[in-house]
Amino acid sequence: MGTQLDHELGIYNRISTSSKKHPGRDAVRDLLDSFHVTGPDGSHQCLVHPPLLESVYDFLHRNPIQRLPPVVLAVTLRRLFLALDFLHKECQIIHTDIKADNIMFGIEEDTVFTAFEEQELIHPSPRKLVEGEEGRAVYLSRQLQRPIRGRTSSVNLAPL
Repeated sequence: MGTQLDHELGIYNRISTSSKKHPGRDAVRDLLDSFHVTGPDGSHQCLVHPPLLESVYDFLHRNPIQRLPPVVLAVTLRRLFLALDFLHKECQIIHTDIKADNIMFGIEEDTVFTAFEEQELIHPSPRKLVEGEEGRAVYLSRQLQRPIRGRTSSVNLAPL
C-alpha cells in the first residue's frame, strides 16, 4: 500500500492547495493529518479524516426498499456533481472509483460521539491481544448510533 498511499497523499495535497471558493470544495473529504506507525510488520502510513456517518451503500442496505428518498437522492447527486466539478476543474483530478461506498453522509450532531464514548465506558468493545506482541490489542469495531434528530450534514466524496 506504500506507493498507493503516497499517491493518495499527493492527491490530498493537490486538493488542499486548490481554490477554496468552488461550491464543490466542501463536498470532497479532507485529510486532517497523516502519520506513520511502526509495528511488527514494518512502518504503516495512517491517514486521519473527519468523522463521517455512513456511506450511501450502507444507507441503501439498511433501508428496506434499498432506495434513496427522492429529496436525499437530489441532494446527493447535486453534491456529487459539484464535488466532481471541483476535482476536475480546480484540481485536475479524475475520480476513477465512483461508487456508493465512496459517497459518504456527514454528521451534523455531536451526540453520536457522546453516545459512542458512553457505551465504550459501560461496555468496552471486545478485543484480543496479539500473540507475541506485547501490549498490542485488536478491537472489534462499534457502530455509531443514528443521530437523535435523524439529520446528517453534507454528502462527501472520498477523492480516490
